Amino acid sequence: MTLFWAAIPFVSGALGIALSWAVLEFVAKPIRAFFDLRKEASRVIAKYDQEHRFNLFAADAKAEYTNIGAELVAFARSETAASRLIWLRYDPRLAGDAMLVIASKWGDALSGWAVERAMEDVRQALRLPG
Repeated sequence: MTLFWAAIPFVSGALGIALSWAVLEFVAKPIRAFFDLRKEASRVIAKYDQEHRFNLFAADAKAEYTNIGAELVAFARSETAASRLIWLRYDPRLAGDAMLVIASKWGDALSGWAVERAMEDVRQALRLPG
């Protein structure tokens, strides 16, 4: 019977380590990845904002908006636990879809309002300053 009581701290410690690993691997790392994507989206918006305002269209802008938008949509679809936790404040799916709209309408003079609306959606979904 004393061997049973002696094993309880060992077993509870092992369970605590396993639980900590699972939380770190499946929640904390994806949330950190989201904030890295958010920072990258902010960088892309800042880099091309002046060009967008003056209807100058860099060739690589479309590719960067597409890449970040696709990564945000993939994050929202694949990291469900982290997406639900950050959904209380951020919306990665809306931000990704809006960045894809910006990429598809980039350079189209007739779709300027769509790009403006999508840009506002990105800023709102990622809580970026306007």
